Amino acid sequence: MLTLEQMMPTYDFEDVHTGEIVSKRMSFSEKCTYLHDHEHMKSIILKSPSTISGTGTVLKTSNGWNDNLSRIADANPGSKLADTYGKKDPTSVKVRDATRRYKETL
Repeated sequence: MLTLEQMMPTYDFEDVHTGEIVSKRMSFSEKCTYLHDHEHMKSIILKSPSTISGTGTVLKTSNGWNDNLSRIADANPGSKLADTYGKKDPTSVKVRDATRRYKETL
């Protein structure tokens, strides 16, 4: 799990006297305070900010959603959804195969 410190954005600053570049992780309000307190530093952008798209865990769908996908797959036996979420019993597989063969002859 990410800590609050790890979720903060990283800002880059350049010392106008020495040219030294410093990276600091802080909130936007802390950045404003930092720049006010350190007048010899200026904010610079070295790269585009990264966005957090998740926490690294695998997303799992609920059983209700899987049941809904299965119902849609059964109604559309020739679809790719049917291959993934459709019933796997021999009769359903034969119906899908027959539907696929018929569509290929058209």
